[in-house]
Amino acid sequence: MGNSFASVPRKVSGSGIFTDADYGWVTQQVKAIADRHAKGRIVSALEGGYALSALGRSAVQHIRALAGLNA
Repeated sequence: MGNSFASVPRKVSGSGIFTDADYGWVTQQVKAIADRHAKGRIVSALEGGYALSALGRSAVQHIRALAGLNA
């Protein structure tokens, strides 16, 4: 699962803003699918970007969700 975290917040399909917390939610959804279909295996790729503060915040949400720490 690759995410360009540096683009947060950004428009998604014209329907709203993709926030830092959304990366956690998406990760939870991918994790549930991986648990059912891939023995829980997920590959994450941290891609570069220009907005380093957004990159860090979104990456934290992703890692927290992988660790099961997002409520």
